[in-house]
Amino acid sequence: LIIGAGPAAVAAAVFTARANLKTLVIGEPKKSMLISAADLGNYIGTDMTGISIIAGSMQTIGVSIMMSANGNTVGGTGFGEGNVISGNKGTTDGFGVYLASAAGGSNTVIGNIIGPQKDGLSYLTSSPQTHGLMIDNCPNNIVGGNSANARNIISGNEAYGIYVNGASSTGNTIKG
Repeated sequence: LIIGAGPAAVAAAVFTARANLKTLVIGEPKKSMLISAADLGNYIGTDMTGISIIAGSMQTIGVSIMMSANGNTVGGTGFGEGNVISGNKGTTDGFGVYLASAAGGSNTVIGNIIGPQKDGLSYLTSSPQTHGLMIDNCPNNIVGGNSANARNIISGNEAYGIYVNGASSTGNTIKG
């Protein structure tokens, strides 16, 4: 039992859920919630249900890896390591994942749902993001993989699912 819905309460709920313990969180503004290991993962751009955006959100980029940042991983192949990255639009173009830097690169994006609701099937109708994943002048990235757990579900974006741009965007691998 966790009382409170701030960052500490949510973090504690994640740790107990990863230990396969059902956790009751009391104090969430709209209702209390029961968290199990099946509910893990980050919801970036959506509310805690993973099916609609946060009211009034103007977030335009879900995950941005820029400048000289390299060797980062978004998601993962283990249980609960994938993210739902949807609804990042604001008032202009929106990106689920944005990788941009000729000096960076060598990032990995695996096991995520980028664009749809958390079920990976349903369209996020309230505010779909424009682009799922953009690689902009950023070399040697890996998107997806050979196993079912490594694949990304990239769908339901208004324009591009994956958009690779720029002369420095060499050596990228997109698979799965």
